[in-house]
Parts: sequence; structure tokens; C-alpha cells
Amino acid sequence: MGLTKRSLGVLTSLLVGLTVLFFCSDVLHNLDHWGQYDWDLFFFHTQSTYRSVAEFGELPLWNPWYLGGFPMIGNPQAASLDPFFLLDLLNGPIVAIKLKIIAHYAIGLGGMCWCCRQMGLSRLASVYAAGTFLFSTWLALHLHSGHLWSLAAVYIPWVVGLLYRGCRQLSQATYAGFVLALMVLEGGGAHVASLLGIVCGLLTLCWAIQQRSVRPLAALLIMGAFGAGLSAVKLFPALKLLGEFPRHTSVGGSGWSRYKERLSAAPSTPEEIGTVKGPTSAVASNENSGTLPFEASGITVAPQAKRRPSKRDPAAFLCKVFLGRDQQSNIRYFPIQGNGWQEYGAYIGPLAILLLAGCPLVLRTAWPWIVVAGFCFLMAVGNFSRFAPWALMHNLPVLSNMRVPSRFLIPFVFAACLLAGMVLDAIRQRLASRRDGPNRWVDVAAKFLVTAALIDSMTVGRASLQGMFPLSPPRIASPLPAITTIVGQQMHTTQAMLANYCVLVTAEVIPFPISVLPRDDPGYLGELYFVPDETERATTAGRVELESWSPNSVRVRVTAHAPGFVVLNRNWEEGWTALPPYRAAPFQGLIAARAEPGIHSMTFLYRPRVVLLGTIVSLVTLVLAAAWVLCTHFTTSANQ
Repeated sequence: MGLTKRSLGVLTSLLVGLTVLFFCSDVLHNLDHWGQYDWDLFFFHTQSTYRSVAEFGELPLWNPWYLGGFPMIGNPQAASLDPFFLLDLLNGPIVAIKLKIIAHYAIGLGGMCWCCRQMGLSRLASVYAAGTFLFSTWLALHLHSGHLWSLAAVYIPWVVGLLYRGCRQLSQATYAGFVLALMVLEGGGAHVASLLGIVCGLLTLCWAIQQRSVRPLAALLIMGAFGAGLSAVKLFPALKLLGEFPRHTSVGGSGWSRYKERLSAAPSTPEEIGTVKGPTSAVASNENSGTLPFEASGITVAPQAKRRPSKRDPAAFLCKVFLGRDQQSNIRYFPIQGNGWQEYGAYIGPLAILLLAGCPLVLRTAWPWIVVAGFCFLMAVGNFSRFAPWALMHNLPVLSNMRVPSRFLIPFVFAACLLAGMVLDAIRQRLASRRDGPNRWVDVAAKFLVTAALIDSMTVGRASLQGMFPLSPPRIASPLPAITTIVGQQMHTTQAMLANYCVLVTAEVIPFPISVLPRDDPGYLGELYFVPDETERATTAGRVELESWSPNSVRVRVTAHAPGFVVLNRNWEEGWTALPPYRAAPFQGLIAARAEPGIHSMTFLYRPRVVLLGTIVSLVTLVLAAAWVLCTHFTTSANQ
């Protein structure tokens, strides 16, 4: 007796869960351990959000422990109050991050299988495409390096699958908008959602041509409108922050320019080859200066990477990207490599390469995916010529902030795995229709190849995931009663924050202006001080005492003997205000308010209007989406 549909679903879910647990087993070892590289920054973001909510009972709007004060809600890489934040509240941020990794692998694996089925692939081809996509090293390497934003990429199959359904029933595009909004709220808006938007735009254009209909374009507009509206509470502050302080990045990074320069004139010493130009902190980013050895940025230089570049390097590089079995993050394998290997590794295995060579078999029906895969691959290559796709598109508003075009490998692998599954089905159908052999041998051979390929992908991907959290929990100093500003060091941001220190040197790449002074600076006057109008009375004009503080507020008691300004050693941002009768204003880039002679109790609050506007837009969009979905459901039920 065959299994019922419900039993088959339960069995499939159990199998997916066990597979993911095996693949990510190393993540579950020592749940309290910390990671290296960029993990400090993302531990910091999650811990800051957790403290704002759990310790102070406030929404995570402003981060007082970061760069002298930073709009937390506007940081596109920092997750906001997404549904997975419940894990932080139940288990703490460190453990929650590891549980989120497990959950996202399962979500991505199930979503890719579902997406492939929507595209008409067989079960075998769907399982192969899903396993090859999720167990590829692109996600493992990014996570190993601490790129928590990469988890949002597991939603790509869900968005594309729902968008494809939306071409037939427009209300389905609303669900795609929900998933897109979730990607933004989880901190994947700057990297993943922007790439996905470009890919979906090209894909729907191809679908519109293929179907001779504008419905795919209408579905794209609906998805984009609801996605932007639902995520407006975070999207609007993020766009405002990036609009005011855009990053200035070189076209396509330095990989090709470095390769061409060294191909014609190699460095005289191996040490010169092992250097990378670029900032390593927010301070350096603002200054845009410095030449840093790879080792100083946490990247290990392999011996072969110190040799002179050759014309064979690009071909060897591509083989390493898609077929190299030794794939570890933060390693420089080639002299032409501009970043750590986490930005390039995307193992898909030899079977996928062979199947992609058979794309002409599905050219008539799958040409939109061939176009998307080719476009993403060319974008990922970067500025290989003056008219390369990335060199041209880097001038667009959003893409001008991006510095690593190789991240287009993520949607490329997605499209390539779908194509490989389509070709696999096409080959099976052709062989099964031949009269010189029974169909069952074709299925047995196909299942054997798929099983071997998935085991191979899991082996390589699991090895890339090993050792992600090798550090024992550090000792945290007793928290100070109030925040104190220090210079800090790049890899100690989280520890400093938990002890109530605000660090000025981090790995942030948004050039946010820093006006505060650390306590060891000669001009440091304290975290609170009074500046009188008459400079000669500076020492006797007034005194400022801290009464209470939280991430989004500060209350002080002021005793002023002369008119002047009460100054907080925190960066000014226009969202800051003061309760009447006082008025917050910038003073030399810091938060301040004017006070007349007398005793005052001042309360400063961070209440940015853009967050209020975004909240209203998100709520209105949520109501509209729910109304549309319900109306569509009742209309469909009535017609049936």
C-alpha cells in the first residue's frame, strides 16, 4: 500500500531535517562558542538588538555602542525584529545564530525542491537541484567567514517559485513580496535582495517574451510593491542612511586590474603579492587609505598564491570555483584573487558541469534560465573589460554601493542548478523513449548518479563548514554603569559592547561621520559636559550629571551658571529630539541642547520620522495584502 500524501510529506520533512542536521552537525558542537573573521561584527549586531529589547524593553532603533552612536534600524546588514528573533529571546543571541543556520538550511532545501517542482521538474531532478544548490560551498564559505546576511539567500527559490506562480495568478506575487520583505528584515537587503531584484527583473522580462504576455511583469511589480511596503519599517531608514552616506567603490573590485598589472610586471618580492588595497575599518574606510597585507586582514595566503600570475590563472580559477574540492574561507589560492575565497567558492560538482553542457537540449523551453545564468556569470566576473555588464551596471544607484561582483555567483548557482535539473529530465526522457533498453535501467542509473553527486556535494560543503565557531566564550568585563567611548580594536566589538564600551574602530563600511572622541583623546571632555557661551567661564559654568540612559534615550540633570549647551558625546542624527521645553540640536556633530542658567532635567529621545513613516507604510501594506489575499481566496472558493 502506498503512502498517503500527508504521510509522504511528513517523511520528506523528516528526511530533510536529518540531512540538514548531519550536514550542519559541526555548527551544533559547543553551542556557546564564538566565531572568527566577520562574526564579531554580526555577533555585535545581534547582541545589540537583543540588549535593546530584552534588557531595556525598547525597539532596536539606535545603537549607542557603535561608532559613537549609529542608527541601528537603518543598518542594512543588521537584522531587525524578524520572526527568528524569538530564538534570540528564548536561547540568547549566540545559540540562536546557530539554530538559525540549521533552520535556514532546511528552509532553503525545502524551498528549492518546491521551486523546482513548480517549474515542472521531476522529483529526482528537484532533489538533485536542491541538494546541489544548498550544499554548494557558496553558503558554507560565507557563513564560515561570518557573513550572516547570506542566510537570506536561502529564500531565493521561494521568491522565484512564488513569482512564477504569480504569472498565472497575480495574488501569488503577494506572497513573494512577503518573502522579499523577510529577506530585508533579516539583514539581506543590501546584498541578497538587491541581486535578486535584478535577476527577477531579467527573468520576468524573458518570461513575458516567452509567454507573449505582460502578466510576468505585472507580477514583478506586485511583488516589488508589497515587498518594499511590508519591509518599509527597515527599508526606508536603510535607504535614507545609504543615500546620505553612500559608499564609493571601484568598478568590479581590484581583481582584474591587479591581474593585468602583475601579468605585465610582476612584483619584485613575494611580500608585495600578498597585499590587498582597501580599508579594514570604519575609520580607514572614511580615509580611504592604506595598503594592508592579506594576513593582517585575516586572510591566509597559500604558497601558490605568491607566484607570478600567468595567462592560465583565469581558467584554473574557474575550475577551482566550481570543481575545487578544497574550499576554505579567508584563503587566497591565486595571485589574481582580490578577496578571501568566501567570495568565490561555489562547488557544484562534475555532474552539474556535464549537465550544463547539455543546455541545448532544453533551449526551447528553458532559454530564460540560460539567459539569467549567463548574465549572472558575466556579472560575477567583474570588470574584465570596459563594456563588461558589471562595469556598465555599476553606475546604477544601488549597484554603485556594491564592491564585490562575485556575489552574483549566488543567483548563478541557483539558475545553474535549475538548468542542470531540467537537462537531467530531458536526458532521462530521451533515453527512456528508446526501444533498446528498459526504462527502469535508465532510472536506476539516474538515481545512482544523483546520489553520488549529492554525497559529493555534501562532503565538500560540509568540509567548508567545519570549524566555523572555534573560539571559547571570552571573558566579559563587569559592565560599566554608563557607556564609555574607546578606540577599540576590530575583533573586540562584541566584548566591548557587553561591558558598556562604545568602540570607534569596527569593520563597518558605511562612511557614517564620527564626531565623538574616545576617553584617551587629549580633547576628551567626558561623555556629558557643558559648553558655555563665554569660553572663559568654561570650568565654572555648569555641571551635567547622568540620571538614566537606554539605547534610545538619555536623561541628564544640568546645573547651569551661565547660558550654553549641554553636550552628549554621541554622534548627531536628525532623529534625535528633546522633550519640551528643550530642543535637541547638533553641536560640532554631537547631540546637544541649549540651557539657560538654572537647574534642568533634560530627556533626549531618538524618534526618527523615517521609522514612523516606514511603520505606517508597512502596516497599511499588510492590511492591503491581507485584504487582497482574502478576497482572492473567497472569490476562488465561490467559483469552485
